[in-house]
This record gives sequence, C-alpha cells and structure tokens, in this order.
Amino acid sequence: MPSPQGAGYIIAAPGSETGLQRLSSCAKQTWCTQSYRTAQCQTKTPSPTCVEDLQNQIQLCMVQRQNMDAIFNAVADGIIAFYLQLRISNLNEAAQAIIGYSREEAVGESCPTLLPPTEDRDRFNAIFDSQQEVNESRVSIHNRNNRQLHLMMSTRVLRDDENVEKGLVATLRDVTELETLRSDLQQQECFFNLVGKKHDMQAL
Repeated sequence: MPSPQGAGYIIAAPGSETGLQRLSSCAKQTWCTQSYRTAQCQTKTPSPTCVEDLQNQIQLCMVQRQNMDAIFNAVADGIIAFYLQLRISNLNEAAQAIIGYSREEAVGESCPTLLPPTEDRDRFNAIFDSQQEVNESRVSIHNRNNRQLHLMMSTRVLRDDENVEKGLVATLRDVTELETLRSDLQQQECFFNLVGKKHDMQAL
C-alpha cells in the first residue's frame, strides 16, 4: 500500500494552504505514528494486543485512503500528478474525462503521449521539462478522440520532507466552451462593425 507521501496523493490545487493539504499532512503524521507502533510490535513476539493494533492500523489506513480518493475525485478541475520522469503517477476523474483515458490506461504513460499540445509546442514542453511552476497558463491539447481542447493549466513542484523534488502536479480547467463563445462574439462584433460602416446600411 503506498504511503500518503506518494506523489499521487499530494493533490491540493496550486495556491494557498487548503483543506486538501492539511489532510495530506495529517495522513502523513498518522502513517509515521503507525509505522513506529508496527516496528515496536515486530521486535517482540506478537501478542493479541499487537495483532489487534496492526489490524486497526490497516483498517484506519484503508479508510483514510478511501477518504482521500473521495476528495481527490470530488475536485471539479482535472488533477494529474507526474513523477520526475514526467510519467503519470495519478489522476482524478475530472482529468480522465478531459484527456479521455482511464486511470488504468494513463498511469505510467508519458506526458507528451497523453497530452499532445496543438499550439506553442515548445512552450508547453518547456513547462514540464524544466519543472516550471505556472499559474493559469493557457494551453491547447488534443484528447484521445483528437478533439482540440483549450485548458487553463497551473503547475506545482512536489517535494518531500527534505525539500527534494519528487515530481510535478498539474491542475487543468477546461475552457473550450468559453473560448468558442468568445470566438463567436468576436466574429459577430466584427460583422456588426462592418455593417455599421456602410452608408446604405446606416440609412435603414
């Protein structure tokens, strides 16, 4: 069972301290306490009390993981965590809907494979290759069905307790419909401006 320190479970959206970050910190402390108690039981002949303790710890870990998964998947924005090698370590349900791949299909795959950029490829690749932290950067990708999507992407570097970089997490907000509406409005505005400059139309 992966510990709560794994990259896939540091899921807070970029920005200030949130409940998700506090939950991750609490889970980490609980896991350390449990590990210490487990080590104590393993240094002597297991007693019924030790066995019961271990069973309770396992049950608690399972409940905590279920709760964290529930929060992870309740977030409306897509969240994708990457290892340092830029292979996907975890993603929530919103991210699966955006890119068109299930968690089972996506985990272990590389970023360029599942998120191929359609515009400004060099800038997009540079964000991931150099582990850049960006806020609300506009990117365009093709999803599994080859549909072009416009996204607002923010990224944060994942670090361990010793401040060593362990990966990258990206939040993705699908703004494709907003971009389409903006484009339609701009076309209508352009049309009305052209019509307004014609004298015969002004006379109507």
